[in-house]
Formats: sequence, C-alpha cells, structure tokens
Amino acid sequence: MLIAQISDLHLGFDSPTAEDSNLHRLDAVLRQLEAMPIRPDHLLVSGDLVEHGDEASYRLLGRRLAECSFPAHLMLGNHDLRSPFRQVFPGAADADGFLQYIVEDPSLRLIVLDTLDEGRHAGAFCATRAAWLADRLDEASDQPTVIALHHPPF
Repeated sequence: MLIAQISDLHLGFDSPTAEDSNLHRLDAVLRQLEAMPIRPDHLLVSGDLVEHGDEASYRLLGRRLAECSFPAHLMLGNHDLRSPFRQVFPGAADADGFLQYIVEDPSLRLIVLDTLDEGRHAGAFCATRAAWLADRLDEASDQPTVIALHHPPF
C-alpha cells in the first residue's frame, strides 16, 4: 500500500472566503500526486487543515479532495474546529465526540487519532481517547498497524 501524507495546509490563511496561496499549493501537490506513475492508494491529511476553523475553508478543501482519484483521510490539528468541520463533513467518524477512525486495508491498518484540544496549540490525549485506541489495537493485535496523529505523542 502506498500512502501519501500531507499536513498543515492552513487553508484560508490569506482569506477564509477566497482561494489563497495555500490552496494553490494544495492544488499543485494534488496534481503531482495524480501524475505519479504509481498513484497513492490513500492520502492522509494530517491536521491543521484550515487556518481559522471556518466552514468556508473546509468547503474549499472538500471540493479539492473530491477530485482525487484516491481516498483522502482527514485528521484535525490545533487550527481546526470540530463543529465547523462536521458541518462540512457530516459523515466524518465520531468516536465519543472525537474524529478517530480506522482505515482498513489488507496489508495495513491505519488508526487516525484526534489529538485536538480546541483553543490550545498543544495536543491532548485524554483517557477517553486512550481507551478507544486500546480497544482498536486489541481488535486486531496481529495486523500491521500505523497510528497517525497531528501532535507529537509525548
């Protein structure tokens, strides 16, 4: 399995209601990934999706990712906000209020963790999230697994 990973898009940095330089950078990266002789099987977008946690910027992101020929898996970073994100991506996973989920693939299991602590730049990993992770790891202890999170795990 080939996973491409991009992070810290910060869409809406210049303007939350218009295309900005970060959106143009995202477009260039997506074009490059689509042009690869072997395209990724998955795209992991690992947090700080937008700059101000606003719906308009999430909508721009959603439109761009909808054009990809491979699935994009989103996680939240310290610039993101859960409520506006869920307004734009209503089908996003919800594990006890956190955006945490598993991407199953025959060769690898990807666990996406939510380390967002809204209003703080540092991440958090509370007992609820830790219990969810422990349960997911126990479900398939013999499967190769990658754990993805935006903030450093210490």
